[in-house]
Amino acid sequence: MLEALSRVVSPAHRKSIVEAGMVASIEIDEGSVRVVLRRPKECVCTQAFVLAVLAERELRKLEWVSRAKVEVSLSA
Repeated sequence: MLEALSRVVSPAHRKSIVEAGMVASIEIDEGSVRVVLRRPKECVCTQAFVLAVLAERELRKLEWVSRAKVEVSLSA
């Protein structure tokens, strides 16, 4: 799972969202995955939501994932 999330790169950090420490939590329930991303101060809010969409797309590529939801925590 972290490998899939690592394919999403934050332009603010020039690193993956995993390396940048943006992944706040991951919940897995059977084939359903919920990830919460931290929005860093240097990341424009709209960028964080685009990163969430890209992360969902990467998670859905995993064979065992039937449902993926990635949310952005605005409280960083």
